Amino acid sequence: MKHDALAADVPLIMRGWVHRQDVLSVLARATALVFPSLWAEPLSRVLLEALALGTPIAAMVTGGTAEIVTDGDNGLLAEDAHGWPRPLRAWPMTGTSGNASRGRASASPGILS
Repeated sequence: MKHDALAADVPLIMRGWVHRQDVLSVLARATALVFPSLWAEPLSRVLLEALALGTPIAAMVTGGTAEIVTDGDNGLLAEDAHGWPRPLRAWPMTGTSGNASRGRASASPGILS
């Protein structure tokens, strides 16, 4: 993933493990959440947290991810980890993408509670 991001001139910081009490703070400051899950996640909590915080998401189409992330609206979806860097570079990470995330989260009962 780092190689693909570098080749596409996309700055990528891989945080690694973050203590639970710091996760939301780090996620709120992120330009985007990159979610390259290979496993068919039925429902990923971090995607819901990113939506609630207005953090755009770049994710692979696995499991229930496409039910949470709307391609081009609140995030980008790719078939594999090699498919997201170039569109991510061209996609606006502020304004409408963050607003779409917050709007979708607030319209979904229970996400912010």
